[in-house]
Amino acid sequence: MTEHNAFLASPEKLSLIAPFDQLCDFEWVEFMEFSSMKALPIEAPIMTVTRAFLKPGDHPKEYRAL
Repeated sequence: MTEHNAFLASPEKLSLIAPFDQLCDFEWVEFMEFSSMKALPIEAPIMTVTRAFLKPGDHPKEYRAL
C-alpha cells in the first residue's frame, strides 16, 4: 500500500489517470497481497468481475485520439 499511496500523491498520477477520468468515474479498487507473480491466480476460471459505467461520449474515437 505504501507504493500505491506514493503513486496517488505523485505528479505522474495525473498524466497517467487523466485519460481514464475522461471516460469513466473511479469509485473503488480492491487490493490483493501476493508474494510473487507465481502467486497470482492467472489460471483461475474467473480472475475478476468488473462493472463499468462509461460517461457519455464517442469513446472509441476519444480513445484513439489519446
